[in-house]
Amino acid sequence: MGISNQFAIELQEVFNHWSKIQINDHLVKRLVQIAMAPNKETLRYLEDHQQEQLSTMYNNVVSNVMEYAFSSPTQQDQSTGEHYMVHIMR
Repeated sequence: MGISNQFAIELQEVFNHWSKIQINDHLVKRLVQIAMAPNKETLRYLEDHQQEQLSTMYNNVVSNVMEYAFSSPTQQDQSTGEHYMVHIMR
């Protein structure tokens, strides 16, 4: 039981730390791009900032994931990400 309690306390501390880290829409998009990369070549293009080499299909997938992630009503208030579409479309 003591191990469970200690783990819960440590996990709570990690989540509290994460909740204080601010991330902007550009960084969220970057994370989605990396997560959705279908192969090493795409990752290399992302790493080298060669956006023009990315396929239209891949870019559409990233845009769809971003739209889905930010379409939740909880993401529409000022403290979360009201302006995300402006950043996605750039």
